[in-house]
Amino acid sequence: VAERLIRELLQSHPEKKVQLAKLQREMTGLIVRTFADAFRENPMPEEFRKVAAALQRSGEVRWGGIDLLASDARALEKALMQAAGQRLQARFQRFGMESYTTPFV
Repeated sequence: VAERLIRELLQSHPEKKVQLAKLQREMTGLIVRTFADAFRENPMPEEFRKVAAALQRSGEVRWGGIDLLASDARALEKALMQAAGQRLQARFQRFGMESYTTPFV
């Protein structure tokens, strides 16, 4: 529903594209800060290792280009941010924001 409304807004008021781009950057920044807070000092990598050990599994558990068992919280955060950025970019491009920008890499 939101995508349809934004697409209609851009079609009827193309001059709003700059405002929408600014809003998109602000919203993406909010999402990034929320995830960054959640990952800071998060014990998740150690928990992944404990679960793998309990299941007697060795090797890698790969997602987002990283090994979840061997990665630290910063690497997990970066992989999640990249995945979120790609999905947000695809959504914004669907309704005409070809120049999607993201405040994170």
